[in-house]
Amino acid sequence: AKIVIGIFIGAVTTGMAVSMIAAARAKKTVDLKEAFLRVWPRYISLFILALILYASVHFIMKQPPLLLVKYFRSGPTKLLFLGPKFWFEIFLPVLNFFLAIFLQSLFVYAIPSIVLKGKKFFAAFFSGLIFFFKNFFRTLLIVTIPMILYIPVTMVRGNVPFVADKFGPESVMAIILLGIIVGTVIVDALVTAGTTVFFIEGTDEA
Repeated sequence: AKIVIGIFIGAVTTGMAVSMIAAARAKKTVDLKEAFLRVWPRYISLFILALILYASVHFIMKQPPLLLVKYFRSGPTKLLFLGPKFWFEIFLPVLNFFLAIFLQSLFVYAIPSIVLKGKKFFAAFFSGLIFFFKNFFRTLLIVTIPMILYIPVTMVRGNVPFVADKFGPESVMAIILLGIIVGTVIVDALVTAGTTVFFIEGTDEA
C-alpha cells in the first residue's frame, strides 16, 4: 500500500512540496492550490520518476539478501570467515541503509528539475544526475543527516516479534505508525527541503 501511494500520490505531493519550498524561499505566498496547479501538468513525468525510483530500490535492495540466501543454502557455513548471523543481521541492514541514501540522492534533483525548471522526464533525469555528481558529497550529506533519524525505527522494525511479545500485538500498529511519521513526515520532508534549497541555489548561481 505504501508503494502504491508513493507512486501515484507521492509523485504529486512531493512535487507540491518542492513548489511550496521554492515559493517560501522566494518570500512568496505559499498556497496549496497554486502548488497543485503548478504540479498537475507535470504529473506524467513525476509519476514515471516515482515508478522508476521505487522499482530500482525494490530490485536493487532485494538482490543482496537473495544472493546471501542462495550462497548459504548451497552448503557453506561461512563467507569470508564470518557466519550468516553477521551477514544478515549486521551487513545487510548497513548495506541497505547506504543503498537507500545513494539511490535517493541519485533521483532527488530530477523532481525540482521537473517542477521548477519545467523539464520533461528524460531531460530532468539526466540534468538531475549531472547536478548530483557535480555535488556528490554535499548531496550525500544533505540526504544522510535526516536519514540517521530513521535508524532507530529500522532497528525496532527488525525486532517486531520481540516487541509484540513484550508489549502486545497492538504495538505492531504503533511501530508502523511511527515508521510513517518518522519516514514521511520528518525524514522525507527534511530531505526534500534540503535538496530543493540546494538545487535552487546551485542552479541560480550557474
